[in-house]
Amino acid sequence: RGDKTNHGLPELNASSIGMAKAALEAMNELDLFGGRGGLPSVIHVLADEAQKCHAVLESLLPRESNSKEVDASLLSIISFPAFAVESRELIKVTRDEIKTKLQGRYGCKRFLRDGYKTAREDPRRLYYEPSELKAFENIECEWPLFYCYLILDGLFYGDDEAVEEYAEKLDALLIKTEDGLRLVPEMYAVPGHLVESEYRRPHSQERIPIGSLPFMWAQSLYTVGRLLKEGFIAPGELDPLNRRLCTEKKPDVVVQVVILAEDEKVKERMAQHDLAVQTIEEASPLEVQPARLLSNLYTYLGQNEKLSLSGRISKEVGILATSKLYSLQGRIFAFTPQNLDRLNFYIVNDVNLMASNFRSAVHMLKSNWRELGRPTLTLIMYRQFLENDKVPLSIISTLKKIKSGYLHGTRVVFGNLEDFLSTSCISNLTFLANIEDGDNENLNPAVRLFLEHELSRPFFVRR
Repeated sequence: RGDKTNHGLPELNASSIGMAKAALEAMNELDLFGGRGGLPSVIHVLADEAQKCHAVLESLLPRESNSKEVDASLLSIISFPAFAVESRELIKVTRDEIKTKLQGRYGCKRFLRDGYKTAREDPRRLYYEPSELKAFENIECEWPLFYCYLILDGLFYGDDEAVEEYAEKLDALLIKTEDGLRLVPEMYAVPGHLVESEYRRPHSQERIPIGSLPFMWAQSLYTVGRLLKEGFIAPGELDPLNRRLCTEKKPDVVVQVVILAEDEKVKERMAQHDLAVQTIEEASPLEVQPARLLSNLYTYLGQNEKLSLSGRISKEVGILATSKLYSLQGRIFAFTPQNLDRLNFYIVNDVNLMASNFRSAVHMLKSNWRELGRPTLTLIMYRQFLENDKVPLSIISTLKKIKSGYLHGTRVVFGNLEDFLSTSCISNLTFLANIEDGDNENLNPAVRLFLEHELSRPFFVRR
């Protein structure tokens, strides 16, 4: 329900995007049946999908959404369990924003002007006008749940002082039973007769526990926090994928650059500038294809007639996807970037702009590459790029920088596709097998017909 205003506009929520990003990264290449699984039980995720979440998330934080400037649920994505944010500075800013605006004596508010279960809430109403939300200011319920998150945050990031501080605060809020159990209540609310006083002087009135007791979500986090704090379990047991280390400095990404000539004439012109390149045909045994072929192949991902699943609808494949090599029934494919496809993007015909886009693509790979193996960026030099039968100066300048080993602040290596086979990231397109008929060795008949049709045509006319 968000903040319970009825503006009718959908909005992005940073906490949801962070969870989606973490899930996409964690699920990639996961075999749902472990050692007993096979090709049909492996999950495939395009790296560009997670990268889109990453870009949106970092642009939103520390804000939660358009209607909520901050939300305590962000604690779950800057720390345990999602560990979705890779910038230490952004994590600190977000955590400080939550503490400054939402923390109280009894926990944290979910978000500002949250009327849920307050004495002034009218349970018969589904929404409020924006002006009415001021009635909930300063009297929002406070949730001990978020103290549990802050304790876990301190344990995972080694902040012993924060752990002790919030453990002491939380202990004072627990409800002790006759059996000696310590239960975490759902929330603390201001009683109706004290609302006016609390509204005028925030944090001045005593609150009472309401809602579920125990609140199982909070109780489970409290238990996990105690087990971690007392050494019964280790952080690695709760985070086997080591997502908590995402803020650590990573080795520099080396981008492998391959330039292929459309024909012998372009190859000769490049050689005049001491730039030795191959033609597309000479790249054999690897096969070079446009990105649109890869996007069509990925439409078969998740397709299943028996379950009435249509497969992947989007035809977009980003720079991360096309910077891998792909294995399919003993054949290795390399794909050119979608945004450098002259048949789909006319702006590529402006060689100066194309050179600029190419430099941006290299920098983007440096910032967002998370795969095993190096990214391989493949670019086709077409005859139409020649100006007065000469290679444009902007292209020569860019390629000279590549040969020097650095481009746009990124380490690059120039070579042929065959040279990079052992160092590239190679993915297997196993989902294209004839899974529905239990035939994992041969291609899906529809895929086979599509490939036969596409690969029989010259590279330059495929759409």
